Amino acid sequence: MAARPLPLRHRRATSSRMDRPLTPVFPAILLLLFLSVGRAWADALTPLFESANTLDSLGDHVRARDQLRRLLRSAPRHPGALALRAFIDVREGNQPRAATTYRELAAIHPQAPYTRALKQFLDSFDQRAPQVRTARLMEKAGRHATALKKWHEAYPEGLAPGPLAYEYALVIKSLGKIERARQILQSLLEHYPGNLQYRLAVNKLDALQPEQRDAVIAVFSEMTSYSAFEREAHAAWRELLIGFETPGEAIPLIEQYLVRYPDDYRVKDHLVALRKHRQEHKPTTQTSKTAEGKTRKITHPPELARARRLIEQKRYDKAEILLSRVVRRFPEQGEALGYLGLIQLRQGHYHKARKLFQRAARHDLEQRRGKWRSLTRTAHYWGLLANAEKAKEDGQAVIAEQQLLKAIALDPGEATGYAYLGDILLAHNQLAEAEQRYRKALRLEPENWTALRSMSQVQARRSPLLAVRYLEGMNPRQQRKLGSEYSRMLASALRDLADSRLASGDIKGARRALQRAVKIAPALPWSRYDLARLLVASGQADAGVRIFEKGLALSPTDPEMRYAFALYLQSLEREMEAIAQLDAIPEQEMTPKYRTMHTRLWAESERRKALALYKKGKKTQAMQRLQAAETPAALSTPAAAERLASAWLAIKHPRRAVDLLSRALRHQPETNIDAHLQLIIALHEASMLRAAAAQIHQLWHREQLTRAQTERLTQLDIDNTLLRVKQAQAAGDYTRAHRQLDLALARLPAQPELLYAQSRVLLALGEKEAALTDLRTAIGLAPEEPSYRMMLIEYLLEHNQHNVEEEIQNLLEVLPPEDTNNRLRLIALLNRAGWSESTTWLITRLARDYKGNRELLLSPLARQQDREAPAQALALYRQTLLDDDESSWTKWADEAPIELAGEVDTLLQRQRRILTLALDYGSRSATAGLSTLFATRLPIEGRQPLLGGQLFVHVEPTHLDAGRLDTVTPDNRAELGTNLFCTTGCSRLRSKQSARGTGLLLGYENTHWHIDAGTTPIGFPVSYFIGALQYKNSLGPVDWRIELSQRPVTSSLLSYAGAIDPNTGRSWGGVRTTGIT
Repeated sequence: MAARPLPLRHRRATSSRMDRPLTPVFPAILLLLFLSVGRAWADALTPLFESANTLDSLGDHVRARDQLRRLLRSAPRHPGALALRAFIDVREGNQPRAATTYRELAAIHPQAPYTRALKQFLDSFDQRAPQVRTARLMEKAGRHATALKKWHEAYPEGLAPGPLAYEYALVIKSLGKIERARQILQSLLEHYPGNLQYRLAVNKLDALQPEQRDAVIAVFSEMTSYSAFEREAHAAWRELLIGFETPGEAIPLIEQYLVRYPDDYRVKDHLVALRKHRQEHKPTTQTSKTAEGKTRKITHPPELARARRLIEQKRYDKAEILLSRVVRRFPEQGEALGYLGLIQLRQGHYHKARKLFQRAARHDLEQRRGKWRSLTRTAHYWGLLANAEKAKEDGQAVIAEQQLLKAIALDPGEATGYAYLGDILLAHNQLAEAEQRYRKALRLEPENWTALRSMSQVQARRSPLLAVRYLEGMNPRQQRKLGSEYSRMLASALRDLADSRLASGDIKGARRALQRAVKIAPALPWSRYDLARLLVASGQADAGVRIFEKGLALSPTDPEMRYAFALYLQSLEREMEAIAQLDAIPEQEMTPKYRTMHTRLWAESERRKALALYKKGKKTQAMQRLQAAETPAALSTPAAAERLASAWLAIKHPRRAVDLLSRALRHQPETNIDAHLQLIIALHEASMLRAAAAQIHQLWHREQLTRAQTERLTQLDIDNTLLRVKQAQAAGDYTRAHRQLDLALARLPAQPELLYAQSRVLLALGEKEAALTDLRTAIGLAPEEPSYRMMLIEYLLEHNQHNVEEEIQNLLEVLPPEDTNNRLRLIALLNRAGWSESTTWLITRLARDYKGNRELLLSPLARQQDREAPAQALALYRQTLLDDDESSWTKWADEAPIELAGEVDTLLQRQRRILTLALDYGSRSATAGLSTLFATRLPIEGRQPLLGGQLFVHVEPTHLDAGRLDTVTPDNRAELGTNLFCTTGCSRLRSKQSARGTGLLLGYENTHWHIDAGTTPIGFPVSYFIGALQYKNSLGPVDWRIELSQRPVTSSLLSYAGAIDPNTGRSWGGVRTTGIT
């Protein structure tokens, strides 16, 4: 573009003073020339910026980026272009790149409005996201004042020109603050020239100015040519024309509109009414006839004109005040009533609007009554639609359908009602009824975008073939209406058709469908991906590569094509080639999805190398490789951290895996469910069960979990519960274990693993009937699980139930042939219960089925001698297992089954000297100094084999503490000894109640006899002799024993150790139990 000439006044000055020296003039001329050239250069860039804004508002981000790229090559510091590029990045999900652009922009133009607008837009997804989300919800719900308040709370500094300012302007406009909204929108249009969304919004405000209506209608007409804004511009244009009341002004404009929309029956009816009015009526008078034919005079106060202007400016609050004042003075002023109804209609109060329009139609001038009657129907219609939408949101589909049917009956020529009804029917999978409503909508408006698309969904639900036929049957105008979406929809339908044919085994048909999809939409990569994967299944992997190479030749700059190609190469395990495809994507177009893929490929390569080193025994090198892989790029997403964490888990470093996943999810807590699941696994392996439970609780409150994720989370919840129950059982806290299982079963009912664990806990708590019920329920849910049936058999044996044989047979039927361990467990149960016949039968059966398995045969034989002769049983083990040297015994102990090795270990223990040391602590909180008891014991026991049994000595230092008795309060003091008779100096009585001593016990035991003698702890206020004599044996399946004993009662300090009376000094207490059992 040529440089602009100098302003005329400058040229005049230089030509009129030629007698002066020229030297001072030259710098000024050069400066002006430079500024002129600079302005020309900037003007040359303006079309590029306008074009980028236009394309961005149309949603064509690819072409908008191309325009911005050209602009930034010439002006790399252009603030508007940098900001717009960042806005596009955010809309495409690439917030990290947008943040990078913001830092660049803030360094170059720290005070520019574009910089502040971009910062505020990024904050709306981060630190200000909750307030912005609430503001949007309030606006959507029609609570405009609340929405405005929330916007002010979110951005008290005010909004700079940007996308958020547009939303804010719409809220301002809804509250009737038209001038302020116009200022904001005009500023947006100045900062983002060419943006059609902002232009349309400004034009809709200009429509409120009567003097600008010609220009406004021209813009509306132009905007209807853009598919993205056609519906909004059409509605605004139509509303403007229907609002005209003067036939001379309205008729030409309506005729122009009907050239563009010839099938708009409402506008046609309005045109007919205006023409009829022009022919039959004289110019408007101030009189009107009533229903009885009488003529009456209508008063038009000056407030009406002011109120109408306020309504045109959408300043509804002030207009409503004026009109209410008029109606109070003139209750039958029809125009005021109608305008009040119009305000209510625009604010979404359809019921109030309808009543006001009805009153206006009764009282206003005859030429306006038709308008109010039409608006009455409109208010009623949209009120019904609003009722239907609310009922649909509340899940009341029947009520919503009833409301829509009423709306359709009221205005059968409006397509919206049919579309709404079709949506409800489609949501309930009533395809035939939905199709009928969509077809009706299309008859009224053949190019209705929503109906066309929804009809495709109806056909797709029936079968992909019907969807393909429907899309192929669209006429050219309908195809043009859908635009580029048409080829995408048809290609998607063909892909679905290929899937269905592939599922039925028609590989050739699937291939033909995908080839058609590629031909119809050659730039779409995923049809190519499906076709290439199908070729891989046919052994033609190279043909799939050529398909993508052709796609890259057609769309060399399409990053999605390279991404799909990289996925295909990854499926062929050609990771390096896949990485090369991703590296070819320009840096500015690398979305998070592409970066994630790149990181995944690289991390997978590193993980594989580390695991290979670990398998070779090079653990240190594997750790070093994984540590080197922990770069910021590798940890940029939870998915990448998840893969590295899995490697740390594989090499037995769960704490490191927990750290990696926690850091990744701290920055992106909502993004990757699979990473959360992996974190739970790592927490389990690191024994961090409470933290794992917290993660599980959070995930159960997430929405949109896939079926596979739900199944994984269910199993992890079960695992976590069982691990925590195991911890509680180990601590002896069965009540806590029971509570944890109850909570888990409330979340996860009908889980056999939890019911089985619950039955074991209930048995420990003595609730046998409830335990048996849960156990049988678990067996019903998992009849193939042997451990559940084994526990049931053990329970029946202990309680001498009669149906044991039936349960044994059921267990043997479900046991797989290779499961010898559970057969051995069953023999052990029967042997302990004295079921010798069943034990012999099972041993015989095992000997027949597993001939030559010495470990299997040995165990039952040894168990038969276990009770009577443990030394001989051990000898039998040694004779059977040892070959030539003692080393085979050690080797066998390392390789034997756990149960068998445990039995051998038990026999060995009976032949060894044993010294046992333990620490026992117990407590009970009750009344201090009386029933409270804190007991600490240090039992020391030594055992020595003697005469087929064991001689043992037991020494037990013991400390008991009952707390401090309250000697001040008479009622408490009187509970101990003779304190009841204390009258003076009672508070000085001994209040500390404790005792310390050492108990002794000497005894001997073998298979049948047990004898011991000793004393309670020496050092207690009261100590005495204790001892026992016991004999036990079995008679068939019945075990029996007899015992003569004297033992202490240890439930309190007084009963166990005795006490010293604080008044008399006498020792008392020390309760013992003596008897035969």
